[in-house]
Amino acid sequence: MVHLDQGNHEQAEACLEAARPVLEAAGDRYTLGQLLRKLAQLHRTRGLLDQAATALDRCLAVDRALGDRLGEALTLQSLGELQRQQDRRDLAQATLEQALAALREVGYPYGEALALRSLGLLHLSGGHPRQALADLGASLGLWQRLGRPRNEAQTQTLTGLGDAYAAGERAAAEVAWGEALTIFQELGAPDAAALAERLSTASAVRSRPGQDGGAA
Repeated sequence: MVHLDQGNHEQAEACLEAARPVLEAAGDRYTLGQLLRKLAQLHRTRGLLDQAATALDRCLAVDRALGDRLGEALTLQSLGELQRQQDRRDLAQATLEQALAALREVGYPYGEALALRSLGLLHLSGGHPRQALADLGASLGLWQRLGRPRNEAQTQTLTGLGDAYAAGERAAAEVAWGEALTIFQELGAPDAAALAERLSTASAVRSRPGQDGGAA
């Protein structure tokens, strides 16, 4: 879509909303499911999380009616990530674990990496760094194995790994943050500046006398 490629999210959303009743009337449920996933992504980008959840719930119903296991698994992953952002922790974990199982069943490692990233970030924010390290490390391993062009999801995985390492393994944290920063800079992402500052601060702290890179 031209509007989406140009970053015109409101116009893209309007086009998708206009197309939705046409697809419903035509009975094209497969394309409708794709449209609803894209619409949810746009809602989430604009901070309209409740509207994104509604679109994903509808998409999930379409996927299940079609018997589209891959579509259902991807929708569950998106829904779990959204629930994580809404801080609906128990629901997010259940949804993401369901998504992960489905993605492994259909054999889609890219989606599996996304689900593991979301689970890792969920465990990290819940104060469980060891579980976060396990999930985020598994996610990173999948990214590396896939060899796809580097993207924002990988930076989230690497940044999360750095955060999980930070409490006890500062050197490992700096490596993960440094890799994330490289991708941010390649993508021209606005988060690069904040991460560069965090990395600079961590390096300065670790270089002080008595700081050996382990736990303080």
